[in-house]
Amino acid sequence: LVRAASGPEALRCVLKQEFALILLDVLMPGMDGFETAGLIRQRRQSATTPIIFITATSADANHVGQGYSLGAVDYIYKPIVPEILKAKVRAFSELHRKTRKLARSEESLHLELEEHKKADIARRESEEKYRTLFSRASDAITVFDADGETVLDANKAALDLYGYTEIDFLRLTSKDLDANPEDDGYAAAATSPSKTFARFHKNADGRVFPAEFTCATFPLKGKNLIMVLTRDLTERQKAAEVELSREREAMQRKIVSTVSHELCTPIAVIKASAETLLQGKQENAKTRAGFLKIIDTQSDRLTGLVRNLLLIAELESGKVKPATSAIRLADFLKELLPGITVLAKKKMVSISTQVDPGLVLLADRTHLTGIFQNLLDNAVKYNKKNGSIKIQARRSADGDVEVSVRDTGMGISAAELPFLFQQFHRAQNARALRITGTGLGLYIVKTMVDNNGGRIRAESAKDKGTVFHFTLPSGGA
Repeated sequence: LVRAASGPEALRCVLKQEFALILLDVLMPGMDGFETAGLIRQRRQSATTPIIFITATSADANHVGQGYSLGAVDYIYKPIVPEILKAKVRAFSELHRKTRKLARSEESLHLELEEHKKADIARRESEEKYRTLFSRASDAITVFDADGETVLDANKAALDLYGYTEIDFLRLTSKDLDANPEDDGYAAAATSPSKTFARFHKNADGRVFPAEFTCATFPLKGKNLIMVLTRDLTERQKAAEVELSREREAMQRKIVSTVSHELCTPIAVIKASAETLLQGKQENAKTRAGFLKIIDTQSDRLTGLVRNLLLIAELESGKVKPATSAIRLADFLKELLPGITVLAKKKMVSISTQVDPGLVLLADRTHLTGIFQNLLDNAVKYNKKNGSIKIQARRSADGDVEVSVRDTGMGISAAELPFLFQQFHRAQNARALRITGTGLGLYIVKTMVDNNGGRIRAESAKDKGTVFHFTLPSGGA
């Protein structure tokens, strides 16, 4: 409740705040009630504020008409009856309160409608953008329901890939497209950590083709759907096969070239030695024996090379499967090591073992012999004088048998380790020291280990020795 003693004071009050009702005395000193009401009505904020005139003058029509023309809602005549005044003030105050509440509701409703309108525009724009991207995408895109079963939509690229019309395609399920209907559905793939996978699909003509799929869930019109992007891998697979064929041809050419060189070298030495002996110019028995020794050594080298090449051909063909059996490693090494120890002693290299007597592994006995023979021959050949070789074996954490062959030899540089198990690769320091070898031994070892279900790796540093670790399946306690 605010009281003003004059018209100007009333105007100042109206400028400062909003009122539910104005009680305005017609007869006021200076500015009368009619003039004050006229000025109040000129202000936008108070243009509709209810005004009740209070007057002691007569209620003739002209006087009353002037008041109503200025926006009066009622007249109260003096002497004032308090109950009547209070009732009217209460009524207009309640009307103001309800009007304010309605205005706030209308404003809130307007804002809510604006938000819905914006959201609807954004949704339509999003759907239009989705539809544009969806239809113009070069990759095949198929939309499935939340279970990843029913086809709900497909772009032109998908229809072209599978060879269906849109009507026929939308009648299909994921099982109709999958060449193996037992595979997991798209729902599981869409929620898995790896959302990209490969499998075989079939088109309308029944042609089965390899494909790569990327799944993702997305909301549309209040539903969670699954989008599957499909890429036909047929051309990529053909290109990979062509590239593999080229690599094989290049490898074959390299093998033929290397083998030719490796074969020609001992043959040339044998021929030269034989020709010298046939000419009869070497009458000294010791010299003749030297040439015969050369022929014998080079014949052994030639035989070893041919034997290794035949072994590689047999291993790579996959036609001969390993005849695995349970082998007690400690007993196996007792039989194998005496022959290698003879060569080691000539170089003053010691061989020791640390193997549990009860340790059993599963392997082809011939292959296991070849693995150890090659690794130990290298360990002796590339070792230093008074060096050592240590064989250790234990059961690994995953249950396999892990074997290590460690030597104190010249070692291998870190740069050469990645190529260690390739055909015809020989370490640079071995070539520099003219140590004989074909470069096939470690390739044969790896192939044998792989064929027996194992793995092999090497650790080495130049001038600090080498250790080969390989695993084979366990044959029990």
